[in-house]
Amino acid sequence: MTNTPAHDWMLPKLIGLLAEAEKVGIAQQIAVAVLTDLLEGPAFNQSELEPGPAA
Repeated sequence: MTNTPAHDWMLPKLIGLLAEAEKVGIAQQIAVAVLTDLLEGPAFNQSELEPGPAA
C-alpha cells in the first residue's frame, strides 16, 4: 500500500480524466455530473442505509 493519502493519489488522476473528457468535447460540468452519478450508483456505492424513520 502507498503512503500517499488517497485524496492526494486520486486527485491528479481525476483532473486528468476530466481534461481528457474536455478534449473530446464533454463539458466539465457534464463530466462531473456523470462521475457523480456513476459513483453514487449501485456499481460503486455498496453502503447500506441505517434503519430509521422514513424521511
